[in-house]
Amino acid sequence: KYRIMRLIAKIGSLSIVTMTMLLSVSCNNSLDSITENGSNEKNDAQLTSFSTGRTLKAPKLTRTSAANHQYLSGADFMWETGDKIYVKDGNNDWQTSVSSNITGTQASAKFMLGGTYHAGSAYDVRYVGNSTSPHSVTIATVQTQEYTNSTKHFGVSGDCGTAMAIRVGDHFEFMLDHKASYLCFLPRVTNEELGRNIFLTHIIVKSDNNIAGIYNLDRMHLYGSGSSKEIRLNTIGAGALRGFPLNITTTNVGHNAAYMVIAPGTHNLTVEYYIKDPATDTEAVITKNLGSVTYEANKFYDITANLTPQNYSGKYYMWDAPAGADYWMGHEATQSKIPAQRGTDYATSAADARWYNSYNTSSLSSTVATRSAAACPNANEILWLVQRGDAHWDSDTFWSTLGHLYKGGMWIKKSAVIAAENGVTVPYMKTKAPDGNNYVNSTLNAYYKNNTVVQGKPANTSDYIYIPALGDYELGYFNLAGQVGFYWSSTSSPFMRPGNTHPLAYYLYISKDEITLYDYFCYDGFQLWELQ
Repeated sequence: KYRIMRLIAKIGSLSIVTMTMLLSVSCNNSLDSITENGSNEKNDAQLTSFSTGRTLKAPKLTRTSAANHQYLSGADFMWETGDKIYVKDGNNDWQTSVSSNITGTQASAKFMLGGTYHAGSAYDVRYVGNSTSPHSVTIATVQTQEYTNSTKHFGVSGDCGTAMAIRVGDHFEFMLDHKASYLCFLPRVTNEELGRNIFLTHIIVKSDNNIAGIYNLDRMHLYGSGSSKEIRLNTIGAGALRGFPLNITTTNVGHNAAYMVIAPGTHNLTVEYYIKDPATDTEAVITKNLGSVTYEANKFYDITANLTPQNYSGKYYMWDAPAGADYWMGHEATQSKIPAQRGTDYATSAADARWYNSYNTSSLSSTVATRSAAACPNANEILWLVQRGDAHWDSDTFWSTLGHLYKGGMWIKKSAVIAAENGVTVPYMKTKAPDGNNYVNSTLNAYYKNNTVVQGKPANTSDYIYIPALGDYELGYFNLAGQVGFYWSSTSSPFMRPGNTHPLAYYLYISKDEITLYDYFCYDGFQLWELQ
């Protein structure tokens, strides 16, 4: 009887070992009946299935691109074609998925892997985007987003995640915990006309410490120092677009959201938005500082930005036309708004209300404007600016007019500053030019050209006024915006061009190389302005 009991116990012990071995083999071969898309290097009988998004909770954390992002509300992650995972198997060997059921952007995925796996164990899972190692991730210094509000580029940009897979039925399931941080840029332009014509071409983010490069990845987090303090995000745009659209006056994720992957950490970020107007071939950079913020892993950070530049009037006037009767009054639909293009329906005779002030040319003396140009500086005041204004040409300051983007303008000292520096008063400058002459109601020629122009913005801009190079209209053509500025004075010229019956008036002319008091035909469309 004793021998029989020992024999039974021995058989029972052997059965336990045998059952354990069978469980191990059963787990490894439990997916023989599941067929996956794609060719495998191993037979299905040698592969184990790891899947996501069924029994595990919090599906927003399980995937590798993002969808359904709402402002300040995070996003759902999605799997993309080409995604793969690494799993550390029961022999402590890292296995790479050899196939998956991913055929597009989808919420859940199933991967097939070789290796040995045991039912009672949990296994380390890594998603590392395009990296070839489960232990490292490269956050790209150049990232490219092809469409608005798309995160399909996350995988190649440095997105990554880790998980522990557990046995569920005949396979393993896991839930990714993402280890990168994500910036969502939401720019807008409140000038609707301009917004239709400009595009966001790229974004550059600069940090006080590294935010990109090669980082190590363990089960808990990204770690390491990285190698770059700067990331560039290219925004390509769809179809004929030359970047992402900016024709939006309010924050709207679906319209033009742009996404960037960065390393988590506390960073002081500066964002440079590059915008371009293809019609004028003008590109501008708008810089925003975000201050020091702690960017946590697995979180989206929505960054809004108003990119609206200073807009200047698109109203041009013939000299001293009636107030409000600008060059295109009542005919705005035919107005040319791009340099070198010609509009129609501009005034061609005194029968038109927009015609210039036809003063008595037989007086052979300059006269004073009484209508729209009455508030403009007179010839004496402009001569003070031309001769004593310390003109600086600024090729970088950008602005808009008539729905388009431009650069170019001049900084000139304010009249009060000029007066103080020259020991005169502002009222005196209205009655006498720097040479002591009065060119108002005079037969003297006030013409003066100054080619001494400093290049670049002055250091103390508070002492200066900025005058944009808004160009002009002549015979319906829109000319030289961004290159030259034409600003009427309130003083007519006492002279006539030989063989021409149209009178002349003085105006301020600015360009990169000169600041001048000229006179020209009153029928041209120049800007009205006032001194500060």
